[in-house]
Amino acid sequence: MRATSSLRVFAAAAGLGVCLAGPAGAAQDVPRVPESVVGLRSLEFVPSETTEFAQAPPAPVAAAISRAFRPEPERPRALIPLYASLGVLQGLDIHSTRKALGNGTGREANPLMRAVTGNGAAFVAVKAAGSAAIVWAAERLWKRSPKTAVFLTAAANTLLAVVVARNYQIAGK
Repeated sequence: MRATSSLRVFAAAAGLGVCLAGPAGAAQDVPRVPESVVGLRSLEFVPSETTEFAQAPPAPVAAAISRAFRPEPERPRALIPLYASLGVLQGLDIHSTRKALGNGTGREANPLMRAVTGNGAAFVAVKAAGSAAIVWAAERLWKRSPKTAVFLTAAANTLLAVVVARNYQIAGK
């Protein structure tokens, strides 16, 4: 090992910073920070005549850089149309429920909603909050599990479509 051409490389464990000290003698002038404080690792690098500094970084640093610059996952294309259809179905549910209750052919089957169906503003607010909760859950979920987020939203749409169809069937009697 050549002492005059050796370099001490300090690389942050996260791969976000690299500090190069000069030849071996100058490396002693660089203050040493304990690993336990900032997670720095010290690696000895000895270049040969053919070695250039444009080499790939050491494996742990390369892996950390790769993680730092990993692109964000893309939102599944089906989610936005599912959100829109959820809003439309909620509107149809409000209309069909009020129609069935208004002509006396129906009654609210959901005991939690009975208290708010008589008050139009409260009914719309509860329906909007329900839709917002589904959209919020799907938005949090799609980054980890895109298929599950689409399934959740599609299931909510399907369930609400069945309720709307049943409401219109009762309101038509």
